[in-house]
Amino acid sequence: MKIYYTYSEKLPKTTVEKVVNTIESAHGTVSHRLRPKEYANFDFHEAEEIYRENVKKVKACDVVIADVSFLSSGVGYEISLALDEKKPVIVMYNLREYDKDKEYLVKYV
Repeated sequence: MKIYYTYSEKLPKTTVEKVVNTIESAHGTVSHRLRPKEYANFDFHEAEEIYRENVKKVKACDVVIADVSFLSSGVGYEISLALDEKKPVIVMYNLREYDKDKEYLVKYV
């Protein structure tokens, strides 16, 4: 199964690694959203290339997993694109502030 995983830059790397490892241990293939190498120095052409590549990845996947723990217009756009493409979307977010017993709540869209 091809899974596209998208998340905000603010999401801790340890969380990203846990999700990716879990998917891969279930024999899934994970592809991530591309990001600029250096935000301070990237130009319009790089941004356009990243956008096109991410759109291709969403269209090619079987399912999108989106972490919305932190605000991100890019993640929101990718969720919308996936839904327009009739892809299943799994949305998860951190509940530590609201429910100490559950680390993540997963919603299926």
